[in-house]
Amino acid sequence: MNLIEGVIGFLLSKMLLFLRTLFHVGRRASHRVSPFTVSSSHGSLTVCPWIWFTTFLCIIRYPFASKSNPSYFFDDINKELVRTIIQQEQWDGNNRILSLFDSALAPIWVSKVLVELKGDPKLACRFFKWAGTRIGFRHTTESYCVLIHILFYKRMYSDAHEIMRELVLLRWVLPGCDVFDVLWSTRNVCVPGFGVFDALFSVLVEVGMLEEASECFLRMKNYRVLPKTRSCNALLHGLSKSGKGELSRKFFKEMIGAGIKPSVFTYNIMIDYMCKEGDLGAARSLFQQMKQMGLVPDSVTYNSLIDGHGKVGLLDESVCIFEEMKDVGCEPDAGVIPNQKTYTALFHGYIKAQKMESAMHILKEMKEKSIKPDILLYGTIIWCLCCQNKLEECELVIGEMKGFGLSTNHFICTTLMDAYFKAGKTTEALNLLQEMQDLSIEINVQQARKFLDEMIGKGIIPDEILCICLLRKYYELGNMDEAIDLQNEMVNRGLLTRSGDLE
Repeated sequence: MNLIEGVIGFLLSKMLLFLRTLFHVGRRASHRVSPFTVSSSHGSLTVCPWIWFTTFLCIIRYPFASKSNPSYFFDDINKELVRTIIQQEQWDGNNRILSLFDSALAPIWVSKVLVELKGDPKLACRFFKWAGTRIGFRHTTESYCVLIHILFYKRMYSDAHEIMRELVLLRWVLPGCDVFDVLWSTRNVCVPGFGVFDALFSVLVEVGMLEEASECFLRMKNYRVLPKTRSCNALLHGLSKSGKGELSRKFFKEMIGAGIKPSVFTYNIMIDYMCKEGDLGAARSLFQQMKQMGLVPDSVTYNSLIDGHGKVGLLDESVCIFEEMKDVGCEPDAGVIPNQKTYTALFHGYIKAQKMESAMHILKEMKEKSIKPDILLYGTIIWCLCCQNKLEECELVIGEMKGFGLSTNHFICTTLMDAYFKAGKTTEALNLLQEMQDLSIEINVQQARKFLDEMIGKGIIPDEILCICLLRKYYELGNMDEAIDLQNEMVNRGLLTRSGDLE
């Protein structure tokens, strides 16, 4: 019987070698393929039948799903000897080990060695990494998946994640060979655990392969192996932030339909996306839906709704949501308290509606609750005051801002400088310009040119250092024609000598 099995095994090995070599020759010039096809499993079978057939032969020859341990595993090489050599890391000087890599079946040998070493995952990992350094050798998807199962079963999640990420990012994996399918077919290398499929899903999201992750979800759903809510949230967040909003809506429905229980974070992602898209009806509907499910909205939920309604001028709705938020926050352990983002969203809503008095009331309430405004809010306040030519109040606000340990930024400085020039306060404007230089705050060339023209128009002669800084900026940006014209203009006006150092 052993002789018959050996002959059958030999014939299958030769057939496998022939078919894989035949396929590989045609593909040798290009290793372009994504490690995770976006096509369905049926499509994969149609696109690349040879791979699936040879993989089938591989499984017959070396049944990963079997707990059996056939005697011809290492053929004429003693298993214990191989294990000892690997344990002692004597592989580089051992001809028996090195001879394995001279065979076209080397990837299969490596996979079987990994299975044999599954009781010692650290050793298996070391052998895998060493094998990957052999010249002319490449691990197959199967060997990656075998090692991932071993590491995951032994709870070496960090190492499993590293290997999974490496596999997903590789560009030479066989076309049509779906990582999910190979991971599934090798699942019985160890006692099957389905967390490894959630790990694959998470890695796809992590590396930005969002559409592939969506496809992976469908495959997982077909096999009734679903990812965790946390992993689904990561995909939802990635889709909504990458401009693939319709895909996020679709995935949200599929997630709910599959029976995955959404969390508050799930709803926060979708509500925030709907608000940013201006689909406030859908946002409010989700808000009611999450409450009906027994989920308690948090500050992020309320802030998104307040900001979304305020941006489109629906201030009454923003205020109603704000009041509800405060009422909920009064309940014990609610954990929903208006914060700096809440007040900033309301403030911007009032500013957009040109309701300065209401905006300043919000600012006053913030201070009463010891909530410190951020630099964005201060910038908006200063812009509003500058528009009303209330420069003295601007200076008071800047003093208050600095008292909180906040420094002026580019927007605040240029807004205030423009207001100073328009009000004829050129000295204050120049002092502010000097402050910007001292703080290394960049000023773009259009604004600098505008300020320069305003200075000259008011009879103020800028010094040569200021002119050189402006010219240097033009040259740095590659605006050569404008730089030369401006330099000639400065020379003609006596603002700059031709020998002015621009280096």
